[in-house]
Amino acid sequence: MAPKWTDIPGEPAELMRLVLDNIPQGVFWKDRDSRYLGCNLHFARAAGVGTPEAIRGKTDLDLPWSREEASWYRQVDQRVMEDDRSENHILETQLQADGHLTWLDTNKIPLHSRDGRVVGILGTFEDITERIQNQKALEQAHDELEAKVIERTAAEREQRTLAEALRDSAAVINSPHASASIVLFLADGQTSRRSWGLDPKTGRSAETFLAYPILTEGVAIGRFELHSPVGQQFSATDRERLATFANQAGLAIQNARLYERASETAALEERQRIARDLHDAISQTLWTISLLADLVPGQWNSNPTEARQTLDRLRTLTHGALVEMRTLLMELRPGALEGAQLPNLVRQLAAVAMNRKKIQIHVSTRGNRDVPPVVQTVIYRIAQEALSNVVRHSQATSAWIVLTFASESIRLSVRDNGLGFESKATPPDHYGLSIMKERAQAVGAKVSISSVPGKGTRVHFLWREAP
Repeated sequence: MAPKWTDIPGEPAELMRLVLDNIPQGVFWKDRDSRYLGCNLHFARAAGVGTPEAIRGKTDLDLPWSREEASWYRQVDQRVMEDDRSENHILETQLQADGHLTWLDTNKIPLHSRDGRVVGILGTFEDITERIQNQKALEQAHDELEAKVIERTAAEREQRTLAEALRDSAAVINSPHASASIVLFLADGQTSRRSWGLDPKTGRSAETFLAYPILTEGVAIGRFELHSPVGQQFSATDRERLATFANQAGLAIQNARLYERASETAALEERQRIARDLHDAISQTLWTISLLADLVPGQWNSNPTEARQTLDRLRTLTHGALVEMRTLLMELRPGALEGAQLPNLVRQLAAVAMNRKKIQIHVSTRGNRDVPPVVQTVIYRIAQEALSNVVRHSQATSAWIVLTFASESIRLSVRDNGLGFESKATPPDHYGLSIMKERAQAVGAKVSISSVPGKGTRVHFLWREAP
């Protein structure tokens, strides 16, 4: 027969302590000022305080975590208590007492007094460091394999394209010689050869030939060959032509590789951004929806009013997830950004931002005009980056977006009432500032960022139509 609760010796408080200390996750609770009121043994060891009793009265600044981590924990604490809403599966890091940096899956829920007031928070965390490390190792192995496949495919495509592009040049070079060949070295040590003017009977050209290497960044990636009948001499003009075409070929390949690398980097960054958005917003929202949906049947029988409130929250979360998903799907469809109305795109970005954070975003448009597709995409991306900074860094409660159309120009302004920052002391690549400027320069536009600590930040974009 299974033991009953009453069969376990000890007072109720001792029994509760026994249960808490045998839970493999860290458990803690704090007051409204984020001061610790208690924890279990697992948390006490991670914090380096020895016993649960020693945690009382401490704040995160008193524990081994970094100042950035302590500030982040307090920020989440206050948000949970102010919104009176739990936050689940928060992925965060923690520098523990033994010096190890760990990854945590954290949950925080508001604690209520008997009269319903929020008086603190209850939190749990699970160490998922090993899971994260395994996931990163798997992703790295996948990326390395994918890179090898892309490299081989790109090399073969590059060789075919070059051979076709230079075929006419080779035809010029080999006249009046018997044949010409372009030989390119493959990554696996093999070669790829394209030849013109070979003997149709033997498939071979004359035995006498002139060769010149094709170089990129000082490395030989192939060679040009001219073949002539035995005894026929190559002239200085032949040698000069061959050297010129080989150098041109090397430069063409180098430029093609640089362009392809830039395109692949841009595609990879965009894929990583979408993956991050899926994880940070949609996956966590769907997880919360799943948990709330499990609660509704039991609430409906015991407390219909509370069940209706849960259903209202489910409706809000579902709507937010749909907005997020529509935005990501639109960005994945070729031409979707160019085909939509720019004011509608900006409003959709604002809706996504408000779904991610409790913030009011006001969108206004002035005037109307046709927008060149490439300019529209740049404006969308800059607005997206600016709003991302508002949500992630500003701690703002309100933001304003103004889109102004004139006959010869388009202006975009994104302003918030958040923390702001010291513009001169901020690196140009911080907060995506350099990316926004590069996007603007690509269409001949200008973007400026102004910020004052404690008074918010403003991003201003201006594009003028070329005369």
